[in-house]
Amino acid sequence: LNMPGLDGGQTMRLLRAHNRDVRIVLMSADQAALDRYADSGAVAAMKKPFFPGDLDRVVHQLFDLRLPFGGRV
Repeated sequence: LNMPGLDGGQTMRLLRAHNRDVRIVLMSADQAALDRYADSGAVAAMKKPFFPGDLDRVVHQLFDLRLPFGGRV
């Protein structure tokens, strides 16, 4: 969300303008920024630091996929 030049909020608006069905996952170390964009239409928000398994779970949920290894990632 906190990026130089074009910030995450602006990026989300541009993405939505081109594709209303885009699935956006917010990622930030700044909890206040995540809270600020909570009602933006993002499908998930991840606070840094996160781990590969956290990202894997989110992506699997987005695409309604079964998690490997009995749900443990």
